[in-house]
Amino acid sequence: MNNQKQSHFFIWQTLKAQQLVSGEFHDTHDVDSPWFVKLLVAACGWLASAFFLGFSALGLTELFEQPSALIFVGGGLLIAAYFALRLVEKDRLKQQPGGMLFIEHASLAVSLTGQVMIAVALSDLVDGRLLFWGFLAVFELLLALLMPNFLHRCGSAFAAVLCGHLSLVTPQAITNGFTFLLVPMVTFILSWLWLNEFRLGKYIRPAQALAYGLTLAVMVIKSDILPLTSDLYLSEYSLLYLRLEEGLIGLVLCWLIWRLIATQFWFQPSLFYVENRRLGVRVVAAVLLVILLSMVSYGLSFGVIITLLGFYSANRLLKGLGIITMLYSLSAYYYWMDVTLLVKAGHLFALGVAILLARYFLIRKVTTPTHCSADAGVGVDRGER
Repeated sequence: MNNQKQSHFFIWQTLKAQQLVSGEFHDTHDVDSPWFVKLLVAACGWLASAFFLGFSALGLTELFEQPSALIFVGGGLLIAAYFALRLVEKDRLKQQPGGMLFIEHASLAVSLTGQVMIAVALSDLVDGRLLFWGFLAVFELLLALLMPNFLHRCGSAFAAVLCGHLSLVTPQAITNGFTFLLVPMVTFILSWLWLNEFRLGKYIRPAQALAYGLTLAVMVIKSDILPLTSDLYLSEYSLLYLRLEEGLIGLVLCWLIWRLIATQFWFQPSLFYVENRRLGVRVVAAVLLVILLSMVSYGLSFGVIITLLGFYSANRLLKGLGIITMLYSLSAYYYWMDVTLLVKAGHLFALGVAILLARYFLIRKVTTPTHCSADAGVGVDRGER
């Protein structure tokens, strides 16, 4: 008898002793499919949908010449995908593993087709990149809020942020000065979502899906791999906007540190006795150092934010994304420096020494027995994910 079955048996015996249930214990553990079977079923769903929609499109070539008809058909596909995904979600709530995996991914493929049709129609109806990407961002945001599926919400939130960014790197938006506002706003929203995910009750899965989509979108924006962004980097305001953006992200980092310290103070007041207040000075100095470094190594502050959120929520995936972002920002700074290899090597050496010294002082000065006492408590144990 494995641990899970023993736990179920113990709960049954406890309920039976309280005369809340009767009869013998029956283990009804469902056998879940292995991951490669799920992957094969998902691939079959996408492949079947692709063939069906492809052959259907061969007979509807004239449809792409009529934007209104495209919107009508695309909207119909989205509505059909919505109701199919609702059935999948109800099946998931019944805890039937892998019951409608094929239908789920087929519905995602149908929804993607509908989105492409509406995007093509918008490109014909709307003049200018600013309006096109702006309307598309609003459309994807609505899908992220309405579609009852984790993957769909995540992908739509990801697409909404990228479309919003592409609308703000047009010459008109750069001239008006709104370019540097999007990423800090999205960073604040995703930070709030990750901080409050366990307080949202039945909305925890939608919040996690939105948070993952926003996080991945900002990572892509910070990696500078998006097309159509040359107008920003060729403008005279590029350096100013990038540093203003990093400064606002630094403010989000300060807010996050304040929230984390307030939470830790609630669960572990001994950290903030008079003899330990020097810890706050070290924290403030570290935050200011990160903000200053992010002015030359763009994306460093965002990587620190994601890493802190990963440790706060015990989320391994979030920790990994934060570490990847920090490593990318530092490596990009290394390659962007217009200096000799000797100077670059000196920078790397100094950075390595600084990191080792920071770890030494963290171990010697911050992690003391008074901070790790068993009766002090260290907050909420959420379990590693």
